[in-house]
Amino acid sequence: MFNKNSAAVLGYFVSAVGFACIGLYGVAFSHATLLSILAFFGSALFAALTLKLFAKQQQQFNEVINALKYQDSSFRLSETHTLGAKEQKICNDLIKKSTRR
Repeated sequence: MFNKNSAAVLGYFVSAVGFACIGLYGVAFSHATLLSILAFFGSALFAALTLKLFAKQQQQFNEVINALKYQDSSFRLSETHTLGAKEQKICNDLIKKSTRR
């Protein structure tokens, strides 16, 4: 269940931790103040990217749930959806089954 979103979140997290470590180095050695300021902004950027990605996933999850709730047979996950191919097929099958009567 490791998809492209998981890889992006992992990359953002590793980058944020790396920048935070650089920032700690800058704080520990007073000559690296600029380095710590840049690292702080770098980790804030990667944290914001992670939150944006989670918000997008939440929105897409809500779309699937609403399609199931309102039995919207026209809703399908596109190929560019952030879910993996297996999860897309499962969601589309669920929507298809819930709209049959």
